[in-house]
Amino acid sequence: MDEALKIARQIADAVEYAHDRGIIHRDLKPANIKVNPDGSVKVLDFGLAKALDESGPAAHPHGTMSPTLSLTATHAGVILGTAAYMAPEQAKGRPADRRSDVWAFGVVLYEMLTGQRMFGGDSVAETLASVMKEQITLADLPAETPHTVRRLVARCLDRDPRRRLQSIGEARIVIEDAIEGVVVEEAAPQPVLASRPAASNWPWALAAVAGLAAVGAVAWAWSRPVATAAAVARFTVPPPNGTTITGYRSQASNLAVSPNGKYVAFVADEAGRDRTIWVRALDSLIAQRLDRTEGATYPFWSPDSQHIAYFANGSLMRISVAGGAPLRICDALDGEGGTWFQEEGEDGIIVFAPTQSGGLQRVLAQGGVAAPVTKLAEGELAHTFPQFLPDGRRVLYLARGAKQALYVQSLGSDERTFVMNSLGRAAFSPPGFLLYLRDGTLLAHRFNLDTLGLEGEPISIAQDVRFGGGNNGRNAFGISSNGVLAYRSGGFGGNAQVTWYTRDGKADGSALESGEYGPIQLSPDDKRLVVIRGSADDRDLWLKELTSGVLSRLTSAAGAEVDPVWSADSRRVAYVGSSEGKRGLFVTLIGSGKHTPIPGAGEDSLEDWADKYLLTRRGGAISLLPAPEESPSSVSAAIKAQEVLNEPYAIDTLQVSPDGKWVAYASLESGQPEVIVASFPAFTDRRQISTGGSGAVQPRWRVDGRELFFVTRDEQLMAVDVKAGATLDTGPVRTLFQTAINTASQVHMYAVTRDGKRFLIREPVGRETGAVEQLYVVTNWTSLLRR
Repeated sequence: MDEALKIARQIADAVEYAHDRGIIHRDLKPANIKVNPDGSVKVLDFGLAKALDESGPAAHPHGTMSPTLSLTATHAGVILGTAAYMAPEQAKGRPADRRSDVWAFGVVLYEMLTGQRMFGGDSVAETLASVMKEQITLADLPAETPHTVRRLVARCLDRDPRRRLQSIGEARIVIEDAIEGVVVEEAAPQPVLASRPAASNWPWALAAVAGLAAVGAVAWAWSRPVATAAAVARFTVPPPNGTTITGYRSQASNLAVSPNGKYVAFVADEAGRDRTIWVRALDSLIAQRLDRTEGATYPFWSPDSQHIAYFANGSLMRISVAGGAPLRICDALDGEGGTWFQEEGEDGIIVFAPTQSGGLQRVLAQGGVAAPVTKLAEGELAHTFPQFLPDGRRVLYLARGAKQALYVQSLGSDERTFVMNSLGRAAFSPPGFLLYLRDGTLLAHRFNLDTLGLEGEPISIAQDVRFGGGNNGRNAFGISSNGVLAYRSGGFGGNAQVTWYTRDGKADGSALESGEYGPIQLSPDDKRLVVIRGSADDRDLWLKELTSGVLSRLTSAAGAEVDPVWSADSRRVAYVGSSEGKRGLFVTLIGSGKHTPIPGAGEDSLEDWADKYLLTRRGGAISLLPAPEESPSSVSAAIKAQEVLNEPYAIDTLQVSPDGKWVAYASLESGQPEVIVASFPAFTDRRQISTGGSGAVQPRWRVDGRELFFVTRDEQLMAVDVKAGATLDTGPVRTLFQTAINTASQVHMYAVTRDGKRFLIREPVGRETGAVEQLYVVTNWTSLLRR
């Protein structure tokens, strides 16, 4: 009894936390509740609803493991949940609310106390009928069950939602009182709950049975988007066999839903082939590759859903959704999103971001010379991810820089209207909503097209949606014009852990338990670890003392602190942060508590601390800054950056060799990421280190400079012996072991010790190495707004 009540209290606490933030679980069941060895309870899979397993419900006869149901039973509603834990109103296809979670909690609590299932049947349909009709008795509750808990179970399991316990927080209070021994006088146990009203449940039970019986014939018919239907359907789109959606720089924005809601386009990597565009028709089980789209990024659709535009190899391209030869439209060195508008019978115009630094441009969709549309304001780095509003005159876009924000600007005008501050891109959706991310949650906010203002409060649409991190503005969702939504999961960093591994791939202890962690940096003396921790727009640097195990906050300023790098003496950390609303570089002496800005450093990302210099990057431009020589307080005058490289293609994760003569980095020069080593600081005598054509990212030097490590895009950790001096000699590339490193990231997600024998790896919790990532699709998502 004690154990059951302690677990139940934590379950109620977790669900209450979600309810307070407008999130309804809808699928609370034992399979979604986990107990850690220390007794702490985790409630998982919030907001997820999957289609029937390919093997069908018969493959899961046990009610606790029966599939989550999400299919259009009638046009009036959906069946959503797991049969044995589904509230009667859910089984009837009616919308779920907080009281539906209360019912499921009551079933779970009953089963914990009695050790037996509450509802059952030989099939899912029979289980649904049992939920809606079978008499509920509490006679099997243990005799020692407190009267207050017995009554709580009864109130949770009232079939009439209006008479059911109205708040899960009240359940938590009852259980806490029972644990603490606060007991009211005993009353006779209530053995039976009336089934109100039993007769009226049968038509819904029969409808549910009939709907399930038809599943075999219509298993995929429901996935066709139907704009007029009130039902919401959810399903997943796995990548084609042999491919992965998790490719370089595709952690966000590399998917697009066609305006007519019939197709999802996404970029996928394939062994032996550069990334290409794939198109999945939602009424089909097979995705089709668009040949000759190698190197593609950020696809977007023509308004008639017949063509896809994309960026590849320094150009803006277009291709028919039916395939064929792609057409080059114009130059776009490193594109960051585009939008297409066309009148009936015309090819239309495209507005796009040609680079990661600069304003928007426009060009005829059939090709031509691009012309400027927007100009950067003071403090802005780029205008990216534009979208035409329905009138075809105004464009919504993200201004990146010190103060990132969304604006609307008319073509041919220099005036623009501020919409909201935002780290990431947003998308306008009929009938009048702006969709954007906040802390991994996709929100829909009513948007007035006349005033260009937001109205009311935002509504949660999906949780754990992937965000690119930093200030790059990328996020992983796409919408159609008729209510189809597609997204990738993962949040900013996702729920992650940092684990030690040996060279043979064996786990060798935990450095950081489960949490929202980003990139990691190990000090050169192997004694400390700096990690980015927090949500997408509020991240801080944390310091882990590896000897004592103490984890403490290193920064606490508002906004996001990113890009930490260590000095060679392991005493100082430089990073990118904010002060009084301005972004820039800072340096701190460990233990001093002082964080000193580096005047004149600008707003570029920070790549490495190489002896007397800090390496900064903006797109393909690399600059050197003189680093502080002594204590942070010695930085008093503005310093001048020296640009040493400016390439038309993207490069990232630069790290200088310990002797300061060579620099390793990931480059997109070949159209896909490869690890390059060049002389430093001249960036001459370049040679490609990675082999096989499968792509490689995140190079790191061993502290003695005798070995270089990197990760392939299929997440294998590689090593190569290096003999560096006036010339560079390298041995053959060796595979060390398979990892779960996020190779989509443009920052380091692993670290290596001085001797190269152990590795710290930031890896997702609950994800096996080589796991397949999927797209999530929701049809008629606008129905969620009426909840």
